[in-house]
Amino acid sequence: MSNELRAFARSEADRLGLDQGIVERLIQAESSWNPKAIGPVLPNRDERAIGLTQLLPSTARDLRVDPHDPKQNITGGLTYLKQNLDRYGGDYAKALASHNWGPNAVAKYGMEKAPPETRNYVSKIMGSELASRKGRDLSAEISGTQSQGRDLSGELMSGEPSEQGRPGALMRGLQGVAQGIADPINSLGQMFTRAGAAVGLPGADRKVAEFDKYVTQQDAQYKTNVRGGQDDFDFGRMFGNVAGTLPLTMAVPVGGTLGAAATFGAGGGALSGALQPVMGGNFGEQKLEQLKAGALGGAIAGPVGNMLGRAISPTVNPQVALLQREGVTPTIGQIMGGGFKTAEEKLTSVPLLGSAISSGQGRANQQLNQAAWNRALAPLNEQLPKGVVGREAAQFVGDRVSQAYDTALNAVGPIAIDRQLVSALNAVKATSGLKPNVADELQGLIQANVLDRAKNGYLIPEDLKGAVSELDRKARGYISDPAFDNRELGQALQKAHEALRNAIARQAPRNAANGLRAADTAYANLLRVQRAAGSVAAEDGVFSPAQLQNAVRALEPTKSRFAKGTALMQDLSDAGKSVLAQKTPDSGTAGRLLPAALAGGAVTINPWLALGAVPALAYTATGQRALSNLLTGRQGAGYGLLSDAARRLAVPGGVALSPALQGLLNQ
Repeated sequence: MSNELRAFARSEADRLGLDQGIVERLIQAESSWNPKAIGPVLPNRDERAIGLTQLLPSTARDLRVDPHDPKQNITGGLTYLKQNLDRYGGDYAKALASHNWGPNAVAKYGMEKAPPETRNYVSKIMGSELASRKGRDLSAEISGTQSQGRDLSGELMSGEPSEQGRPGALMRGLQGVAQGIADPINSLGQMFTRAGAAVGLPGADRKVAEFDKYVTQQDAQYKTNVRGGQDDFDFGRMFGNVAGTLPLTMAVPVGGTLGAAATFGAGGGALSGALQPVMGGNFGEQKLEQLKAGALGGAIAGPVGNMLGRAISPTVNPQVALLQREGVTPTIGQIMGGGFKTAEEKLTSVPLLGSAISSGQGRANQQLNQAAWNRALAPLNEQLPKGVVGREAAQFVGDRVSQAYDTALNAVGPIAIDRQLVSALNAVKATSGLKPNVADELQGLIQANVLDRAKNGYLIPEDLKGAVSELDRKARGYISDPAFDNRELGQALQKAHEALRNAIARQAPRNAANGLRAADTAYANLLRVQRAAGSVAAEDGVFSPAQLQNAVRALEPTKSRFAKGTALMQDLSDAGKSVLAQKTPDSGTAGRLLPAALAGGAVTINPWLALGAVPALAYTATGQRALSNLLTGRQGAGYGLLSDAARRLAVPGGVALSPALQGLLNQ
């Protein structure tokens, strides 16, 4: 292994244009050729030098090598030596002193103040032969004055590098951007030259070596001349990397859900990571590490960008927007949808917070109930009073619709009991699927309340109002009855009521048409809400989105309309079923628990309950409205562009984490 490493070190020395003898003596001085050598913890750095060339982990990350891999350690250490050699115009003494003492210290204090350890280190590695070849007395150069009693070890790690000869901050930033843009181009060059070698193009192997040397030297010159040997985060180069890889990563989808964002982010991150050049070591292994680190960075950055984009300009679900227009304020999980909604549902089992969530969901469901009742009142230009819900709402709306219909009937005049009306009433009995005794009862009710009221084959306005009113009253009464047969009878009576109303609309004069049409529309909506409120599971007349959906489906005479989503009131029922909770939680629970919790009562019962008090505020009426406005209020082209930029720039920006992540993966 030692001979193999020595041969590799000489090969890397030739590639970088370094003296082989100095390279071998440097490794001997640093680690005695022990690949597992670990140095002491350095002052003010809290890190240890690693491996054959005793690379610091921070330096290794900057050089993009794994310090624990012997060959990568050699490549990194010699690249670092080459950077310092280029910085000091080929002066090996200063380059070696920088390796031992630190480039910042050499730049700041000069060789004359180098500590004895560094002077001995340089003398041991340099030897007299190279010193004489340089044409100067090395010992005189590096001996100089002592450090005059000053302990420079702390200054070695914390001293600022010399600014002499370095560009200003703005120019360094611009040069960093330029280097960052060049990185993907250099990476593509490395891959293309290797592709040529793989297919056996003449001279391709030489091109690989030449291009790798060019990339390494360009990187070393940048770090020496522009960065001044500093190993802090290079924001300019990061921005350049983002700009350089953006044309390719823009083609990668951003993903709508967090899971999709993580998946596509990993793909885009792997692509961005692969577009970073390799500085020495095994090309395939290094490229694989770049892919892994880039994929990890992208998988993290993708969802972060997704959430940031949503925060800047949320993509509002059209069904959420419809509910909001109808006066319904969903909870934060219901607005966000997907995994957020699922997580919120699961949190309903958490003490206090779960009660608050259930309260918010229940409030949204009650608002859906009010919106449905208001659909019945809208043709009459009326609205449900605030706070009226359940059976009270059913009674209020039913009375208003009946009054409107009575008013419209006064303008209609007599209605004939014609063949079409009789056929429609008979069809109700034939198609309702009632038990024989219940069917007979239905026939009796139709006979008594409609047919027997006619005089000479006509229903005059007073009798007509009585027929309509009685059928409606009995239908509502039977529908709310707990007995199944009676509820079936009530639904059949509703159909008979509708058949009578259709006859009225067909025979009404033109001057009564508008009022009658408004009453008809109101009544058609009312039937659907009444059916939902009369469901077995609708407690106190408060129905769930699913129960409203079932009522809309059941009362739609043309089933193809429901299949197409165009049935009466289906827009509201679809939105409620898609967005809101499918149960009707107790909306008052959190109202009782939250004040006690905030006052300290919950802490007395269980201190952990207090942790739920703050997030529970999001499910109060005020908190729910505020979050709804925050999550859905920023729309428009400007916000949309910013949102898209956040989603698309997140992944290539996240790959800037690749060196740090790569270090973690290599440990």
